[in-house]
Amino acid sequence: VSAMLYVSAYVASSIGLVWTLYMQATDGRGAAVTVGIALFVAGQLVIAGLASGVLGGLRDQDDSRQKITYDGAWRRLALGLELAGAVRALRR
Repeated sequence: VSAMLYVSAYVASSIGLVWTLYMQATDGRGAAVTVGIALFVAGQLVIAGLASGVLGGLRDQDDSRQKITYDGAWRRLALGLELAGAVRALRR
């Protein structure tokens, strides 16, 4: 479920970003820009929630070899560095 949520949030965020930039470049106004912004914000909110959830799951494990922060978890998710693993998990 988390993998599907992450992939969906990443795609929504990416589409929202590209849509908003395109609308700004072509003098788009009103509802069209709002849709892009809403997609981007919704995707980032889900990614932020997943980052805090991942961090909470890592804190439950007593293995502290790698220190991970919320910022580090958010960056990895927002940049798409975990997409390959999420897609692999979806294929199983």
